[in-house]
Order: sequence, then C-alpha cells, then structure tokens
Amino acid sequence: MPQSIQQLDLNLLRLFEAVMREGGISRAGERLGLSQPAASKAVKRLRAYCGDPLFVRTAAGLKPTPMASAILPTVTSTLASLQGALDEYRSFVPAQSTRRFTFLIMDVGELILMPRLIAHLARVAPNLRIVCRQTDRNRYASELASGAADIAFGELPMGQPDLVQQFLFDEDMVCVVGQHHPTIRRSLSRAQFLATPQVANSELLWETRMQAAMGADFHQRRVAMELKHFLVMPLVVASGPQLAVVPRSVAETYRRALKLKVFAVPYDVEPVHVRHFWHRRSQHDVGHGWLRGEIARMYRRKGDQGEAA
Repeated sequence: MPQSIQQLDLNLLRLFEAVMREGGISRAGERLGLSQPAASKAVKRLRAYCGDPLFVRTAAGLKPTPMASAILPTVTSTLASLQGALDEYRSFVPAQSTRRFTFLIMDVGELILMPRLIAHLARVAPNLRIVCRQTDRNRYASELASGAADIAFGELPMGQPDLVQQFLFDEDMVCVVGQHHPTIRRSLSRAQFLATPQVANSELLWETRMQAAMGADFHQRRVAMELKHFLVMPLVVASGPQLAVVPRSVAETYRRALKLKVFAVPYDVEPVHVRHFWHRRSQHDVGHGWLRGEIARMYRRKGDQGEAA
C-alpha cells in the first residue's frame, strides 16, 4: 500500500534515479557509495512506499515499470531543483544568480541608497531582484526573523539579540527654504529659525531628535504643517514662507531643481546613524553575505565600526 509523503526518505529518490540511469541496483549502489545489500534493502523500502515493483527483471535485464517511467522526469527535476537551491546558498555566483532579496527601507533610505546600489548590481549581478518595502520600524525584527525580509536599513536600538547590525554612515540634518524666502537670505539664526513657520516631520523619531537638540526652544517653534515623508517637504517650502529640516541628501537632491537655499540647523541636531541589519539566521548565507559586503563597501567610510549585535 502506498505511504504518505511524510514517510519518504530523500535518499530513496536519489537511489531510484541512479537505478533508472544505471539499469541495475548494484551499479546504482556503487554510484552512491552503497553496498549491494544496502542498495537492495533501500529499493525494497522504495517499492513498499510506492506500492509498485518499479523495476522487474527480464531477459534483457532490469526494466522499469510504467509507474517508474512516469515519475522519473518529476523525480529528476525535483532533485535538480533542490540541488540548485542548495548550491545557490552555499556557492553564490553573483553574475548568474537570480535570487530575490527584500529590503525594509523608508523613502529617504531609497533616495540615499538605492540609485548607487542598483546601478552597481546591474553591472556585477544583473539578474538579482531587489524588492523594497516599507513597514513600521517596530516590525523590522519580526519581518527579518520570519524571512519576509532579508535586510533592513535605518536606525534601530542596539542590543537586539537576534539581529546583527553594521554601521554604514551618518546623515546630517539641514534646513531648506525657497530661493526667494521673504526673511531668510544669506544665513539662518536661531531667532529666525524660531520665528519662521515650519513644515515638520510628524514621526516621533524625528520629533524626539529635534526636541533633544532644541531643549526648551522646541516648544517655541511655529509648526505650520506636519508631513510624514521628508521627500515632500522641500516641495512645500520651495515657493512658500516656511522652512523645513530634512536629511542633507534630500536637500541636495532638490536644491537645483527647486532653487532651494540650504543652511545648517542652528542647533546641534544628532545625525541619522544609517545602519543595515539582518537576522542571525542569515549570517552564514553566502549570497546574503555577499550582498551585505557590497553594501558595506559602497557606503561605509574608512575607520567606521564593524558588525555589532
């Protein structure tokens, strides 16, 4: 009586394919490093599993049954697919790989990191597929642990036991105003900063960073609008009387097209510490490690710290 798939030993499929190729149990056993008794015993188990003799002796030698002939293509392709998947993870060849990697990254991270990275990968690993997703930072750890994502970018507290983090670079914050701002011309003082209506980022992470830098002055700001995405803020202030505090890369991207003025923030605002991080389950994945290495080589500056749990 045929048995369920849960009882199938993968080695039996390897033996089945070998018998079909070699035309004999003894020769198949030799090919797989099995003794003749061990090979015969394994064939007996496979016959019991399939509920079919699979091979019958004839005057012309061992011949497959119709069932054996029917399942051979599927068995062969399944073993080849499994071997290919294992080889992909154990011996990654960038120029040939078709793997898909999923990144957790915010819109600013896409702007800062992705153009250079994708251009580089197009040269050295043209068949890789990169998928960028956004999700709440509180879900990064669970997404990485489940395998729903491979690498995350941004800021996370250090010390999460299942995550490995690597510092890439610091991104400082700057002020932007339109070219024809009515009061801010060649410099920006604290008094002007506090008096000017602002377009602020609504996320708690950025509010906390600004409050830490400004102290009591934080509550003196004139916030005219709160937006979720930094990439929209320069578009708002370009033709209005407001100012915005944004990452430098955002300011430099828009500066020429929108005719923006860029100034240092008149407070000591902590820079954004950009890291990439991944789950320990991926630490020894050869392809994953290769991609992490490419990212680090492109963005880390000499003397920066290495990996940290």
